Amino acid sequence: MRLNYVATEPTQPYFWQQFPISPDTMTDIKRFIDECECSKRTAQLYLNALAELITHGLLRGLYPGDDLTQPTVVKLDVAAVIDYMEDHFSEKLTVAILARKMGLSQSQFTRRFKQETGSTPMDFFLALRIKKAQKLLRSGSKAMTEIAQDCGFGSTAHFSAAFKKHTNLSPSVYQQLYQKS
Repeated sequence: MRLNYVATEPTQPYFWQQFPISPDTMTDIKRFIDECECSKRTAQLYLNALAELITHGLLRGLYPGDDLTQPTVVKLDVAAVIDYMEDHFSEKLTVAILARKMGLSQSQFTRRFKQETGSTPMDFFLALRIKKAQKLLRSGSKAMTEIAQDCGFGSTAHFSAAFKKHTNLSPSVYQQLYQKS
């Protein structure tokens, strides 16, 4: 048996432990309690819908001036992430470290970084390392192993493979091209 409750229009909202509750939300709570007493299995969908209404009503009571219809998405500060990458390009950075720095989960961070830059964080970080290596190779002041270490590569072989994949030239050929110029 369903009772039809009608929200009254009191001059002030209800308060439950200093928490403002609108009359409509109180009506939904009463409907929820009434429906819980009914043991029909079909009542579950109705209970779920009422639970959502109650939740929204309570949130609107907590944040009365906010528009809760649109989720708030804070834009990822890509410049801060890139600055951090540039300051730590020789270190072992992971998505977990970068996501933690930005206060996001790894999947959120990766998705939002890719939306902003068109590249995954680790692909972007590798490209940054390659650009730093290119600069060092053009200067000709360091040996290949030093450049590999300075740019955060574990070995010269790994550095050479990554460099060739990105530039289609080996590091030594790239360095020779700039020393001849």
